[in-house]
Amino acid sequence: MGVITIHPARSTPLAEQIVAALRRTIATGGVAVGQELPPVRQLAADLSVNLNTVARAYNVLQNQGLLQTARGRGTRITSERELAPGPATVPLDERMLDVVADAKLAGLDEARVRALIEATVRACYPGPDGASGAGPNAGRKESGS
Repeated sequence: MGVITIHPARSTPLAEQIVAALRRTIATGGVAVGQELPPVRQLAADLSVNLNTVARAYNVLQNQGLLQTARGRGTRITSERELAPGPATVPLDERMLDVVADAKLAGLDEARVRALIEATVRACYPGPDGASGAGPNAGRKESGS
């Protein structure tokens, strides 16, 4: 499995960060359907978080239809596509607008934002040869498992 990155100093709850990191890992091919994820206790220890935080994240992903946990059998990726989003889900176009607005307000110029978006698309949609871009996470502090 790929590396999961969390940022304890951020205001985003840790469980949400773990969900987002695992969703990125699934979307970029870091884990494949059928692949086993680390046990809750192991991932919690690797990330230095409470095991209930990881359990909550796994539960969210299970409710989204991306993984399945079976007692005694572990947790496995079951799909690369989530179930239909619920009504509380923020529309994708609004989330993308937020990301671009955040980048602009952080002082990034349009060319840099476009380059980041292209790298992200390449990471999630590799070319026919299987190669993908470096992705937007290059250079981040990571907690591995």
